[in-house]
Amino acid sequence: MDSLVFFFVTIELSPFFKVTGMGDLLRAVVRELARRKFRVVVLAPDFGCEYKGLKIRGSFTTASQFRNRLKVKDIRVAEDDDGVSYYFVAAGEAQQYLEQRVSEGRGNETGRMWLDFCHNVSMIVDGIVRTHFDLTYDRIVTHCFHWQTAPLLFLLDQVEWRDKAKLVLTVDVLEEQGRFGSEVLDVHEIFRGMSRTGESMVNFLVSGLRCADVVHTVSPTYAKEIQTPPRGEVWKRSSKTSTHGDGSSVYSTESITN
Repeated sequence: MDSLVFFFVTIELSPFFKVTGMGDLLRAVVRELARRKFRVVVLAPDFGCEYKGLKIRGSFTTASQFRNRLKVKDIRVAEDDDGVSYYFVAAGEAQQYLEQRVSEGRGNETGRMWLDFCHNVSMIVDGIVRTHFDLTYDRIVTHCFHWQTAPLLFLLDQVEWRDKAKLVLTVDVLEEQGRFGSEVLDVHEIFRGMSRTGESMVNFLVSGLRCADVVHTVSPTYAKEIQTPPRGEVWKRSSKTSTHGDGSSVYSTESITN
């Protein structure tokens, strides 16, 4: 029988750092999955706090070429009493950005910052999957929250074990979020495919929607709204098939947890 492994990637996590209600939602989902004895891994920027209730198990570093420079990132590894693993990626600029409660991008440097974060997370997820799981039996679910993490889905859509994985994107506000000039993708050649030929702008949210197997919303009403005018415009540009009812590729929190 196949075994499910869940990776959650977020820019907020209750009770450590909250920007919207997504931090509380994620916390509840993680606890429920752990109660059901699924293996769960959470990846987030290092919020620079004490992480009460978690046991720090160690740390390691990642190194990669980014914008033609070698970038080294420190990652702290922790675990809670339910056996959930946490990977906190050092990201000082991201921490400052989040403390300002910013929901929209502020120039291309913000876009490059989140591409850097997603690139590091993709290496961590790929390393964990290859090292700790047996893809003969294990099935990987990677669930991203917010437009800032959507580029990760583009990266994971290219991994060798893609056929063993489901990619999920939670949408809280499906508006024109995460828009940058296409030159933002010059940080690393791996991101070049995020921008289609002739496009002068890249939209992180649209890129995530294009690669997601499942789109998750916080309510059944919003699941319908994002697929129809006027809010369906971003959905339309993602070239995703709009489906409703049984077999839908769009789910609300209620339909997933019931």
